[in-house]
Amino acid sequence: MRRTNKKLVLLGLVLVLVLGATAFAAAKELTIWVHPFLGPDRTDEEQVMWDNYAKGFTAETGIKVDIQSIPWANREQRFLTAFSAGQGPDVFYLIPDHLAQFADQQFLADLNGLISPSVLDDFYPDVIGASYMGNALYGIPVLQTVWGWYYNVDLLKQAGWDVNNLPTTWDELLAMAAQVKKNTGLYGLSMTLANYPNMTYFPHLWQAGGNVLDANDNVVINSPEAIEALAFMAKFYEDGLVPRDSLISDNQFGLFAQGMIGATFGDNLTATVLKDEADFEWVIGPSITHKTSATYGTIGSFVVSTYSKYPGAAAQFIEYFVRPENLEIFLKATGYFAPRAALADLWANDPDISIMSEQAKNVVPGIIHPKSRDISQLVMPILQGVVGGEMTPEFGAQEMERQIKQLMGQ
Repeated sequence: MRRTNKKLVLLGLVLVLVLGATAFAAAKELTIWVHPFLGPDRTDEEQVMWDNYAKGFTAETGIKVDIQSIPWANREQRFLTAFSAGQGPDVFYLIPDHLAQFADQQFLADLNGLISPSVLDDFYPDVIGASYMGNALYGIPVLQTVWGWYYNVDLLKQAGWDVNNLPTTWDELLAMAAQVKKNTGLYGLSMTLANYPNMTYFPHLWQAGGNVLDANDNVVINSPEAIEALAFMAKFYEDGLVPRDSLISDNQFGLFAQGMIGATFGDNLTATVLKDEADFEWVIGPSITHKTSATYGTIGSFVVSTYSKYPGAAAQFIEYFVRPENLEIFLKATGYFAPRAALADLWANDPDISIMSEQAKNVVPGIIHPKSRDISQLVMPILQGVVGGEMTPEFGAQEMERQIKQLMGQ
């Protein structure tokens, strides 16, 4: 459904060459909205980085670039307010669920023909595929994340677990957590069920071989695989292997950093924080497999607004940004993974990040659908009810199906 149609890409390129030259020539200034990727302690460093991108692009094209940093909080509402008024940036940043939503609302320009086929061909197929809706290309990836399991080596040794054989299956993950609890009195792992199910339930669902929607957007979450994944998660809470407030918590990283938890599920940026904060030995473990290997990872893309007066020039800026030599600067500063093959060895010399780089092949970017955020909001309280023992896994799967079908009019 989201495959690259090269014939359309080539046809679009011809149309741009014939019709789009005016847009490139007329463009005097572009507005780019980004976010504070480096955090509050590195704002000056980040500003210099964006200034350098703007200066470099202007030097090549003569087009001025106003790059504005927009807070992460309430960014969706900020976008929607601007677009509803027919305003907003020429280029901005979205992850797949927002991309699908905004594309459905016709806020995003189709980039077919505006981006060179040679550039598109260098992106990993599954990564660029998340930017397609039908044959329309709505984004160009600039980063990728991978979520994996981090282990407190010192605590696992204290519990008597063989740290040279970290968990690779559901049974081993459960056994590890139980052994930590039994032999140290501390928690086996964290489970933050007030977080989006991409970071909680969905990875287990995918590992069991299930999904929320099928390729035709039919709701398929009421399945044996979904029930099995729910029952697996409930077991950790039933046995007291996770903190008691896990049902209503969206972040328990602090407990892990303090050495109170055996394992935590985090993205590749967690490694950067642990290097500064943890006073114990830690390691990133291998992929967890049940019926299959799968984990969550988002794909961040630059997109062009349909309200941009200069879509050709906006796409030209994106192409400039994702050049290997330019994109490498951004990725090295932020700690994200590269979405294109030209930068495959970006983290080869970092032993921690390179482990996750190998797991990138197992990444699922979540539900690619305009209502993905709404679906996640429906799943969260039901998941909390199942894991908390208020409903059975069977009833939970049925209720997820019922509510999602109602949401989608099925």
